[in-house]
Amino acid sequence: MSPNITLYIALGFYAAGTLIALVSLFTRELRTQHAGLILMIVGWLSHTFWIGTICARTGHPPLTNLPEAASFIAWTVFLAEMILFFRYRVHAAAFFVYPLVLMLLTVSAVVHEPFAQMDPALRSGLFTAHVLLSTVGVAALLVGLAFTTLAYMQDRSLKS
Repeated sequence: MSPNITLYIALGFYAAGTLIALVSLFTRELRTQHAGLILMIVGWLSHTFWIGTICARTGHPPLTNLPEAASFIAWTVFLAEMILFFRYRVHAAAFFVYPLVLMLLTVSAVVHEPFAQMDPALRSGLFTAHVLLSTVGVAALLVGLAFTTLAYMQDRSLKS
């Protein structure tokens, strides 16, 4: 079985979760948004399985080419969103984060680059830690951007 099957499954769940979350903007029902969250979590679990498969197949973290890096950033962004959601119960951030995760994973699905072994010169633990932490930093920046946009829009709506 191709590991990309789980990528496409994750993409399908992310698309459905994003669509339902955006529909919940118009219905204003919390139940609809929770359904979108559940679909996104199922997609995230499938995404996690895909990342694990790629790591097992290549023997390194998924950061050596564009599809792997975009996928890992999407995975990390949604992980941060889940942590913040379960900690602070901020529902509105989903309207920014879910489409972002969907777009990043779509890049991974569309760009077909082969999964290659990492160059032996780059196999040091320090390099791996550097790339992982840099990627987590990019994901945190994107989540911060989503929350900043949310705060800006709320501020503008309160002033008008």
